[in-house]
Amino acid sequence: MVKLSSASLDTKDKAAKYIKSCEEDFEEYISAAVREILSRENLKAVTLSGPTCSGKTTTAVKLTREIERAGRHAKVISIDDFYRDSLRFEKEPDLESVSAIDLEYFLRCVENLSAGRAARLPSFDLSRGVRASAAEYIPSENDIYIFEGIQAVYPEVVECLSNFNSTSVFIDVTRGVSVDGEEFDKNEIRLMRRLIRDSLFRNAPAEFTLGLWDTVRKNEEKNIFPNSLSSDCFINSFLSYEIFVMRNRLLPTLGTLDGSSSEYGAAQGLFSRLSRVGDCPIEDSMIPANSVFREFIG
Repeated sequence: MVKLSSASLDTKDKAAKYIKSCEEDFEEYISAAVREILSRENLKAVTLSGPTCSGKTTTAVKLTREIERAGRHAKVISIDDFYRDSLRFEKEPDLESVSAIDLEYFLRCVENLSAGRAARLPSFDLSRGVRASAAEYIPSENDIYIFEGIQAVYPEVVECLSNFNSTSVFIDVTRGVSVDGEEFDKNEIRLMRRLIRDSLFRNAPAEFTLGLWDTVRKNEEKNIFPNSLSSDCFINSFLSYEIFVMRNRLLPTLGTLDGSSSEYGAAQGLFSRLSRVGDCPIEDSMIPANSVFREFIG
């Protein structure tokens, strides 16, 4: 567990240096993953998986850029785009289950790519719950495909990729933080990220996100973390300065839940602990535009 004190970051200069150090540590994880990928002879595919709010989308972009700097072409394929078109008819579809994926369509695309044939890669519109479009992709011998998504670690998806020479990358928040004597475990870090992300990008109130959390965690413990153990490369996405940013973003939000809410207790518990964390002079402008943390705060 990382130990921090808000008093040690009481000036903008100290805060800026700490942010820079955290970002450099994360970039080294990316570089190590790319070295692992490129060390594999004739590699054609990478699975990039991780639990919710671990930073998969930004990491896929960073991996792509590093791979292309090394002279290969990287194509990111989001497994979320292979959701079943029939999901729109379901009242409460489980988007983190492998049953939500159109495995037949996914396998057809994978087989075409592995054979060097054009594949029609879909785009799924989550807001409407439908497959919005599909675009033809013509593969080249120089391609490395990055299959990104929570489901990339599921055995049924991995089996679809068996014709590829592939490697696997798993990203997660791997440790918690103790700041000013208040401890937040690694899963709480992701919960706080999700509370901010869902509010900003999905118009979802804190009560909704907190209400889903137990179900999300049960799926992770059953289907994601056990299958992650065989991954070839692991990335820790936690930037410890983010606790101060999340504190400032979440205190006003969590404080709005009243006693009639079923999630009042959970919200108040987190609110109380964040309230005891000291403020820190970190401004959004100090956080790099390409930081993985931007995935959650915009």
